[in-house]
Formats: sequence, C-alpha cells, structure tokens
Amino acid sequence: MAKVDDITKGEKVQKKVTEFLNSNVKILICVGVALLLLIGILWLIIGLSDRASTAHQIKIDELQNSYRNYFYSSEKSDEELSALKGELQKLASKKKGSYPYLKAQYLLAMIAYDEGSYSEASDLFVSVSEKGQKTYLASLALFNAAVSKEVDGDIQSALEYYQNVYDKFGSDAPEAPKALYNIARLHENSGDLELAKAFLQQLADEYPYSEYGKLAKSKVAMMP
Repeated sequence: MAKVDDITKGEKVQKKVTEFLNSNVKILICVGVALLLLIGILWLIIGLSDRASTAHQIKIDELQNSYRNYFYSSEKSDEELSALKGELQKLASKKKGSYPYLKAQYLLAMIAYDEGSYSEASDLFVSVSEKGQKTYLASLALFNAAVSKEVDGDIQSALEYYQNVYDKFGSDAPEAPKALYNIARLHENSGDLELAKAFLQQLADEYPYSEYGKLAKSKVAMMP
C-alpha cells in the first residue's frame, strides 16, 4: 500500500511541474533568452577588456624601449622626448592601478629626474609606490623617491624614504640593503658617527652576504 501511495505522490508532483512549465513557458523562454544575452555581453566585455590590457602591455613595452633608446642616444631630440612624454601621459590616464599605467608613470618619473625636476620625480615615484604595492615597482620607486630627495638637498625626506623602503618591504626588497647603507652614509656625512655605525652594524648583521652587507662590515671594522 505504501508503494502505491509513493507512486501517486510522485505522479502528482510531476503533474504540477508539467502544468507549471506549460503555463509559464513564455516567461521561461524570455528568461532563458535574457540569460543568454547577459552571458554574451559579459563574454564580450571580458574579451574587450583582455584585448585592451594586451594592447596596453604591448604599448608600454614599446614606450620603455623608446625611453631606453632616447636615454642612451648620443643625439637627443626635444621633439622625440616631447612625443614620448605625451604617449606615456596618455597611457598613464587609461587604467589607474594596472601595470602599464604604473610603468608609464614610473618612466615619467625617470624622465623628470633626468631633466633635473627632482621634486616632480619624487612625487611621481611615491605615487607609483603607493599604487603598486603588490608589484616590484613599489620598493624600487620608493627608493628612487629617496634618491630624488637626496639629490634635491632634502636630506630629511631622503632619510625618511630610505627608512620606509626597509620598514615596508624589508628582505622582500632588493633595495633594502642599499637603503640601509644610504641611511648610514647620510648620518656619517652629517657627523653622527654613532648612528651611522649602528645602521652599518644592522646592515652587516641582517644582510651579511649582500654587497652592501660586506661593505658595511668593512666600514664598521675601520670606524673608531
């Protein structure tokens, strides 16, 4: 008797489902079509985005090569530099936070440094570092910001940026040993030999196998 009841219940459920489908077939078809259109639009957007990203990556590679060619060229043209800066600025405005954008801004900072606009270069380097925290450019740009400040005569800001390279990135940054060395060098230049020695000892202890760690160890041994 239980089996008959189960079959009857199953038939009732099937009947209700069939009735629902029959009565709502037009709605279901419309929903299905809408979903297909939505999926198609999403794939189109993704495809366009991928193509744009690829195009931007190709463009920044080309601009980086142009920057290298200009930098090492014996005959520098103002028109060539102006065109390069224009292309970099155009790319830098496309998609903030993406690698091509960050690299374009980084190259603009390099150009500003080359032109002697150290304050502008530092600001651009800091911006790249802040927006590219998950890229290799973060520590490199912050280090270059410190160099820009130092060359510009702002030693206090330079010390702060060098220290931030070590504090924020530590052993993950190839620039960290050099940053510590530069901190020690600047303190030594200012006459604070005890502080300079402390940073050199820290460098020798934490990076004993690096070029700057070995140099720091030698300097500490010669200091009074």
